[in-house]
Amino acid sequence: MNVKQLEKESTAVATEMNNFLANLNVMYVKLHNLHWNVTGIGFFEIHVKLEELYTDITLDLDEVAERILTIGHKPLASLQSYLAVASITEISSQDIKALAAIEIALADYTILLEQAKAVLALAEAANDLGTQDLISGLISKYEKTLWMLQAYTN
Repeated sequence: MNVKQLEKESTAVATEMNNFLANLNVMYVKLHNLHWNVTGIGFFEIHVKLEELYTDITLDLDEVAERILTIGHKPLASLQSYLAVASITEISSQDIKALAAIEIALADYTILLEQAKAVLALAEAANDLGTQDLISGLISKYEKTLWMLQAYTN
């Protein structure tokens, strides 16, 4: 399939990927918030883990934005546009206990995983193999992240 065909058939994929991109960007800021404000027992390990998570999200959001461009669409690129479509919500800047920070991350990674699955279904319907490849990798990564975060809370 050439780029023009892909662009024509990929509007639904691009729309859902932009929603996903918005969630990744809100998640990026939210993980920083948790990283900066985590307190209490477990601080040292959770502080480091949250930095690892937001660093990883940075790579994901760039890959998703570039894929949107690759399939002929424009990625959302403003805080206003992200907040308008994101299903992951912001939190205020305040002290948060380590376990609560992990529980917030768990809930948000669950949202990312479900949204990635929705993107994958649309990409499959559009026969968009490049998006399928990208999103399949993210699904595997988010499943592993969820497993690790869940293991911490048990």
